[in-house]
Amino acid sequence: MSCSEDTLSFPEDSSQVPISRDHKRSTVRFTDDEFDRVQDESRISGLSIPQLLKASHFRRKKLALLFGKDDTHFICNELRRIGNNVNQIARKVNSGALEGWYEEFEKALKLISELHQMAAGAYGVR
Repeated sequence: MSCSEDTLSFPEDSSQVPISRDHKRSTVRFTDDEFDRVQDESRISGLSIPQLLKASHFRRKKLALLFGKDDTHFICNELRRIGNNVNQIARKVNSGALEGWYEEFEKALKLISELHQMAAGAYGVR
């Protein structure tokens, strides 16, 4: 198999493997503990660190966002508004104005809060 010179870039140290211009490069920073772990796993598996990281990453399904940025902001704002309404109702229930609804409103408030946290966590919206 031959390669043309225009597709390969040879480092000054010719003992290194040529790098294809088609590939992208990235640098990863590790804490000491993380680096020790990835080095150990690299040694045990017989894979280089880049091979190990790529194998680990590409083993899972590709990430897909459910909503765009605008939709995410809209949903979070609506959840916040609904939560405010539930809070107002809960205050009335807590004051004794409405009897027998306390548990139901607490459940609703908790579920709405969980939805907002999921949306904020997944999409970084507050």
